[in-house]
Amino acid sequence: MSALLWVVLVATGAAAAPAVVERVEAEYPAWARGTGLSTRVALRVRVSAQGRPERIVVEPYSTRDDVLTRPLRASFDSAAIRAVRHWGFRPAMQAGRPVVGWIRVEVSLQEAWTRSADPHAVMPDSLRSSEHWNAVMGEWWRVPIRRTPVGHPSALQFRRGGWYLSRTAAGGESRGRFELSSNGSLDDPAAVLVLVPDAGGGRRHYLIHFAARDTLILSPWRTAGVCDTFVATARGTGR
Repeated sequence: MSALLWVVLVATGAAAAPAVVERVEAEYPAWARGTGLSTRVALRVRVSAQGRPERIVVEPYSTRDDVLTRPLRASFDSAAIRAVRHWGFRPAMQAGRPVVGWIRVEVSLQEAWTRSADPHAVMPDSLRSSEHWNAVMGEWWRVPIRRTPVGHPSALQFRRGGWYLSRTAAGGESRGRFELSSNGSLDDPAAVLVLVPDAGGGRRHYLIHFAARDTLILSPWRTAGVCDTFVATARGTGR
């Protein structure tokens, strides 16, 4: 903080907000280990004049478009709160004296292996060798039963290492990482595919179902009555 700004704050009585000076990594929920699920938890923290977190409140959020239901998300919230209780803070300052103040913080929760440049090489065996993971590898083309909806892929290619390439009917391309959560069986009715574009724009969630080894059905998350059917090309390639 510059000397001029400090003088202005002291003279006007305006408070300088608290600040984080030390972070402790949150412990990933035990039930989710091996799934690759990741999320961020936003918290508001009341910091005492001594720099201790007196009160921690989870900011309101919606699970409408989230792959995690509210009860499952609660375990990530609790892990974030436990971690922040051990964080170090610099208290708010007013008129040159430490005072109580509020600060907003975000806690990221993800498994260490998902941060690898090649997550497939280090991911848990339960995920890496799952039937679902192996079956999705390769290139898939959308069956032209009807016109491809705007924003839906007309072709998808999945590669080892957790990378994907998506093409639209207009010829556009999107690349990024993908995540696959399932019980390992092709019959899993709750398997979820998540596309994470390199260019940003948000995570895209799909329910994924194999009608046959070479027929893949994707349904956008929480969009009733909408699905896209893909068939494999060059069967066996990349598998």
